Amino acid sequence: MSPHHERHRVAGQETSDRRARAKLEDKKRMAWRRAVEFYNETRRLQRELNDYPDLAIGEPSATGQHRSVERRETSRV
Repeated sequence: MSPHHERHRVAGQETSDRRARAKLEDKKRMAWRRAVEFYNETRRLQRELNDYPDLAIGEPSATGQHRSVERRETSRV
């Protein structure tokens, strides 16, 4: 292989390596972003649920059961 072709092959490989690294970094960045969004959404929902402690799963009170049934019936209409 001529030195000219060798340089192009090496340059092409470096470009390919750079693109692969950039793609991997982008995948990591997107995974991190999704994790942060999931965490924030979970915290938001938790705060919302804390506004209605009588609707907590596993601890149904008589009024909590009544309200949840009432909400389901309302949502069907």
